[in-house]
Amino acid sequence: KSRCTVTSINISSVHFKSADSLKEYYANCGLSPAINVESAKSFDYRKTTYSLNGMYLCSTKSLSGWGFEKQAVTDVYFISFTYAGVSAWEMGKVGRVSVSQQMCIIDSANLVQGNYAPGTFTDTIMIEADLLHREFSSLIGYPALERLNFVPVLPKSSKTWPLFRSIVDTIKLYFDAGRDVQSPIAASYLKQALLLTLLESAPHNQSSRLTMKTGEACPKFVNRAIDYM
Repeated sequence: KSRCTVTSINISSVHFKSADSLKEYYANCGLSPAINVESAKSFDYRKTTYSLNGMYLCSTKSLSGWGFEKQAVTDVYFISFTYAGVSAWEMGKVGRVSVSQQMCIIDSANLVQGNYAPGTFTDTIMIEADLLHREFSSLIGYPALERLNFVPVLPKSSKTWPLFRSIVDTIKLYFDAGRDVQSPIAASYLKQALLLTLLESAPHNQSSRLTMKTGEACPKFVNRAIDYM
């Protein structure tokens, strides 16, 4: 099956054995990237998607390797960890980065193309930019007008991914438990945990706002005035 259909809380698995079937899948998703494949090797790409009310966790494996060039306009952040193999990303002014056993944060607004070497295994969380910015505004107590720019590659010593992975593993266990015990409320808390972990532990251009001390029980309008000054 190569349909791109998910409900609010769902899990779907696909296995592609040709580049054409992968192109059809992404076309159904409204993305239609230009797919690049090493012609000397048979194509093999597996993807399991866990859907949490508009946030997606994708576990992928590719024995053959493949690449893509972005065609459609998207506005999401990808938080990706490469367990094995190499993932490479070209991101506008940032340039090209290659990661192996590292965490990479990709802003789709800057994404040009990506590539997975043969034998690459990744977990990637896709978060809508608008959702992330709303969550950040709630954290600081007033609207955040500046776009969040994350450090694109975190060192292996970073504690951010171990925190993320604990939540990622919990999400997988949650879905494996079956619909009989799944709870929309529990799923919403897992989603919230991912958002807060990213905002509070991954360095970005507005991290300092989260550590500002403005006094206990400080009204939101005071916070806004202080930030303006």
